[in-house]
Amino acid sequence: MLKIMKTMNKEVTQERLLSCIPGDSADLYEDDVEDLLEQLTEADAMHPAAVYTEVILDHADGGSIQSDHTQIGSSLFANNCHAGDKVYPCLVTVGKELDAFAARLDDPMLSYLQGMLMNLCLDDALLTVAEEIVKEHPGKKLMMVKPGVAGICELSEQKGILELLENGAESLGVAVSDRGFLTPGYSSTALLFFSDNGAEVCRDWQQEAERKRLLHELNVMAGHV
Repeated sequence: MLKIMKTMNKEVTQERLLSCIPGDSADLYEDDVEDLLEQLTEADAMHPAAVYTEVILDHADGGSIQSDHTQIGSSLFANNCHAGDKVYPCLVTVGKELDAFAARLDDPMLSYLQGMLMNLCLDDALLTVAEEIVKEHPGKKLMMVKPGVAGICELSEQKGILELLENGAESLGVAVSDRGFLTPGYSSTALLFFSDNGAEVCRDWQQEAERKRLLHELNVMAGHV
């Protein structure tokens, strides 16, 4: 059964967005961040969302996995999973409203901060999905594969993940092209699964550093970093 989430476990605040700015000069951009968040509130554009489901693998070998007649190629994924394992395809997106808002910005600094904000929204959505999964399987380690890494999981595999989500993409207003590109552009698919080599996830990620560490570790495990 699909699980759709339109409320993330962390709110995007001025403090959190400032913490994303590299270096020691974040305080120089306080007014810009405040301006951006005020505009977003006025436009009612902040609607990130996520959808995921649980599927059982019918087949797994060194190059691909298959479930419900949908085949997805990923050597990393296939080498860590076996027939009968539970896996969790998911889709996260900033939403059409935020994507359209970003396209209207003509201030370079606000556009720069908007890009950081949308990446933060995607990270929060992905971690919210991960948290929901581990609530039902405490003590397990999660591993993640995201399409878009050559030799590990090609971008074209996003279509297979969306097939496993049935009408999940449509429910979030996300479309996929023949080449695997998603619209809105700040959208991403992923496959999460349990593995002895995965990341230790906790059920309470209130500390920003802990959330960033976990997301980084999940990406390292997937070969993205």
